Amino acid sequence: MKFNNAKFDVPKSPVKGTAVDTSKLFNQQKNSDLVVHLDYDHWYRHKCIVHEASGKFRDLKSIGVDDEGRTHISLDIVCECEGHQVEIMLMSMYGGVESELSDLHAQTRGLVGLAHLAKEYNRIDLKSIVDKVLRQVIDEEKDIEKFSRIILDLYCTGNSELERFAEELEIERTPELLENHKTRENIHVDTVKKWMDTMSFRKKVVEPEEALAGDTQFGMEEAAAAGDTTIAKTEKISLKHESDSSKAIGEGGGRPSKIRRTS
Repeated sequence: MKFNNAKFDVPKSPVKGTAVDTSKLFNQQKNSDLVVHLDYDHWYRHKCIVHEASGKFRDLKSIGVDDEGRTHISLDIVCECEGHQVEIMLMSMYGGVESELSDLHAQTRGLVGLAHLAKEYNRIDLKSIVDKVLRQVIDEEKDIEKFSRIILDLYCTGNSELERFAEELEIERTPELLENHKTRENIHVDTVKKWMDTMSFRKKVVEPEEALAGDTQFGMEEAAAAGDTTIAKTEKISLKHESDSSKAIGEGGGRPSKIRRTS
């Protein structure tokens, strides 16, 4: 390859309201001024579109310029991914990729790799779509052993956002994971601890609320039986303040077991 100052009539990024369909420009050699490489795969691109879609491409160093003046760059990708996933990521810069994502619907690992690519190359719109599809796929996965393998794939990406996503899903189905002897070996100890903390927190919150609701109902019924509708109506509000206070209430202190009338 050699460098020259060749110029090309490269189509500009689409302008709203025009008839330009950038999806037709994807991987077209004609008028292309950029070639993106990943191992043995390569795609013809346009700088004006790619650089606008992801600033990281602008920062990639050129590995050479061909005889027709096209700049060649090689992707430096941290995660393990296949050419098809990279192609979808590149294609998303030229238009919708919903049909391509539907092809990956049954390939959860492919979606995981694509989610990582979208994050790594700051493709926010693509990441949002992939995350939505990925969550849908995982939520629909009834087989707990397959679910466990998906979680492991998410943890292995080295992507902090995907790891948090995996932990959230793992906590939700911790009881199922613990019941299966195969998935029990894969579940993270920290996840189990957080699940136990969550259950403990729920117990501390729910039980006092249930007790308070019972006391309130008891007080209202007793007041109504005594013919005092005013006390019955206001007891729900006053009792809440009394339960939050650390001061003694009445002579016995603490929350009253029944309503005391005053003249």
